[in-house]
Amino acid sequence: MSQATSPRQRLLFGLFLVALLPAGGALNPCLDVDTWWHLRVGQFIVTERELPTHDPFSQLGQREQVPWFAYSWLYELGLYGAFQAAGFGGIVVGRCLLGALSFCGIAWVLFRHASNNWLALGALALVTVVLLPLVAERPWHVTIFFTALTLHAVLSVRDGTPAWRFRFLPLGYVLWANVHIQFVLGFALLGLAWAALLVDRARTGDRTKDAPLLELFLLGLACTLATLATPFHVRLFVVIWEYGTQTGVLRLVTELMPPDFANWWNWPLLVLAPAAALGIARRGYPLGDVLLLAAGLVFSLRMQRDVWFGALIAGTLVVRNFEFPTKSDVKITAREIVPVFVLAVLLMRGFWEAGGSQGRTFASEHEKAYPVGAAEHVRRHALPGPMFNTFDWGGYLIWTLPEYPVSVDGRTNLYGEARLDRCMLTWMARDWELDPVLRQARLVIAPQRTATEATPLTEALRHSPQWKLAYEDTTAVVFVRAASP
Repeated sequence: MSQATSPRQRLLFGLFLVALLPAGGALNPCLDVDTWWHLRVGQFIVTERELPTHDPFSQLGQREQVPWFAYSWLYELGLYGAFQAAGFGGIVVGRCLLGALSFCGIAWVLFRHASNNWLALGALALVTVVLLPLVAERPWHVTIFFTALTLHAVLSVRDGTPAWRFRFLPLGYVLWANVHIQFVLGFALLGLAWAALLVDRARTGDRTKDAPLLELFLLGLACTLATLATPFHVRLFVVIWEYGTQTGVLRLVTELMPPDFANWWNWPLLVLAPAAALGIARRGYPLGDVLLLAAGLVFSLRMQRDVWFGALIAGTLVVRNFEFPTKSDVKITAREIVPVFVLAVLLMRGFWEAGGSQGRTFASEHEKAYPVGAAEHVRRHALPGPMFNTFDWGGYLIWTLPEYPVSVDGRTNLYGEARLDRCMLTWMARDWELDPVLRQARLVIAPQRTATEATPLTEALRHSPQWKLAYEDTTAVVFVRAASP
C-alpha cells in the first residue's frame, strides 16, 4: 500500500520544480561578456599583489593614466581563484553557488513572510522567471541576496521585531561593498522604512514608535559606515555617482535599457505589481508598503537588470498582504531550501551529461560568441596595433590579447558617454571615418553580423581602400590598415 505524501513533501517537490529553472540555466557553458575582464582584474591582483589605481587594460587608460578602481575586487579574486582551480568548469561551479545565493535568499524571504506556503511558492515561481536572464557568473547575485536580507529586516522591524536583532547585517554590508556596488539598493530600503516610521510617528503622535525609529536609524547608519570598509573607502561612492549619473548608456547596453515587456521573462512583474497594489489597498494603503512598491517599480522600470528588485518587493508584499486558509502550518526553512536547490543542480547536471547539452562545450559556445579564431590569428601573426574593437568583445580581448589594449569594453564609467556614443555610431557606420580612435587604429576585430544583419562597419571596411582583410571566419573578421593613418 502506497503511503500518502505529506504537505511538506508536496511543498518541497514544488520548490524543487521551481529551482530547476535557474539550476538549468547555470550550466550554460558560455561565459558572460563581462566575466573576461573580471578574470583579468583578478589575475592582475594576484600577479601584481596590488589593486590597480589606474586602468591598465585600455588604450585610454594607458595613454591618459585614467584613474580606475577595481570596485568588485573581492569577486574578481574569487572568480580567478575558481578559474585557477578548475578552469572554465570552476567558473560554472561558482555560477551555481552564486545562483544558489540569490534563489535561496529570495525563497527564504518569501516563505518567511507568507501566511500561506503555496502562495509563497507561486510568488517564488514568478520572481524566478524574472531572474532567468541574470543566471550568469556576475556579482549581482550578492546584491540580490543582501537586498532580500535587508527587506526582511525592515519588514520585521515594522512588525515589531527589535532592530538590534539584525546587528549582523552591517557585516554583510562589508562583504557586499567589496563585491558589488549596488549596495545602494539596501540603503533605499533602509531609508524608506525609516521615513515611513517617521511619518507615521508624526501623524499619529504614537511615542511607541520612538524606539523602532532610533534602532532603525542606528542600523542604517551602521550599514552605511560598513560600506566604507573597502580599499577605496569614500572613493567608492565616486564610482557609484559616475554610474548613477550616466544616462546615455541606458540606450547602449542591453541590460541597462528599460525592460522590454515583449520578452516573456518580464511578464511576472506585470502580474506581481498590480497584485501587490491590490494587497496594499486591502490593508488601507500603509505608507511603508506604498513606498516600497514605488521604489521597486522606479528601479525596475529604469533598467532591465533591476526588474528582479521590483518583482522581489512586489512578491513579498503579495504574500504578506493576502491571507488564504491553509490546512497545515508547515514552514519551509533555509536548511531545506538550500539542499533542494543543490539537488536541482545535480539533476540538471546529470541531464546535461546524458545528452541534454547537445554537444555544447566551452570551446564551441565561445567560438560562436567571441572572436576566438580572430584573436588567435592576431597573436600568431603579431599584427600591429592599436586595435579597434566592439563594446561586447572588449572584455574577452582584455583576457585573450592582453598585449593589445582595447579601445572600449564593458566598464562604462571609465569611458564616459561621449566616447561610448561615438563608438556606437562608428559601428553603425555613421561618419565612421571621423572617429578619432578608429583613425589611430591599425587593426580592427569586427563581428560578421549583428543579431539580424551584417555589421555596418564591417561591410564599410570591406569596401574601403584604407583597410584590407587579414582573417575571416563565421564569427569575426580581422582588418589591417593598408597604409599608416
